[in-house]
Amino acid sequence: MSFFSRISNVFKAKAESTIASAEKENAIELVKLEIVDDSKAVLDFEKSVAQIGGQKISLAKEVEVLEVEVEKWGSRAELADSDELALQSFERQEEAEENLKITKTNLVARTKDWDKYKDLLTKQKKIVQQKKRQISVLESRHQAAKLNKKMQEKVSQHAGSSGVSMDKLNMLKENTEDMENSAQAQAEINESDTGSNLESKFAELESKSSAKDKLAAMKAKRKKTKK
Repeated sequence: MSFFSRISNVFKAKAESTIASAEKENAIELVKLEIVDDSKAVLDFEKSVAQIGGQKISLAKEVEVLEVEVEKWGSRAELADSDELALQSFERQEEAEENLKITKTNLVARTKDWDKYKDLLTKQKKIVQQKKRQISVLESRHQAAKLNKKMQEKVSQHAGSSGVSMDKLNMLKENTEDMENSAQAQAEINESDTGSNLESKFAELESKSSAKDKLAAMKAKRKKTKK
C-alpha cells in the first residue's frame, strides 16, 4: 500500500468516525426527518388509494347504468313491431350485456385493490403514528437525560471546587490555631517573666529589710553593753 493510499484510508476512517459521531448526536433529529419522509410517502399513497376508490365508485355507477341499458333494450325488443327492429334491439342488448360483464369484472378487481390498499394504508398510518409517539417519548427522555447529565457535571464540578475550598479552609484553620496557641504561649511566658521580676523585687526588699533589722539589733546590743 502506497503512502498516499494510507493517508487516504486514514482520512476516510476519520470522516466515517465523524459522521457516525454526528449521527449519534443527532439521532433524534434524523429519526424525526425519517418520520417526515414516511408521512409524505403515506400521504402520496393515500392519494393513490383515493384514486382507486374513485375508480371503484365510477365502475359501480357504470354497472348500474349498463344494467338499466340491458333491461331497456330487452323491453324494446319485446315492443318491436318487426323482426328487424327486434333483432336490432337484441343486438344492442347483447352489446350492453357484454359491456356490463366487462365492467363488473373490472369493478371486482378494483374493489379487491381498494380493500387491499385501504388496509395497507391504515397499517402504514398506524406505523407512522406509532413512530411519532415513540419519538416523542424518546425525545422527552433524551432531553431529560441531557439535562440530568449537565446537572451531574455541575454537581461534580461544584464538589471538586468545594473540596479545594475546604482544603484551604482547613489550612487556614490550622494556621489560625497555631497563631492562637503561639500567642497564648507568649502570654504565659510574659506572665511568668512579670512574676519572676516581682518575686525578685520582693526578695530584694526582704533582703534589705533583714539587713537593717540586723544592724538595729547590733546597735541596740552595743548600747546595752556600754551601760
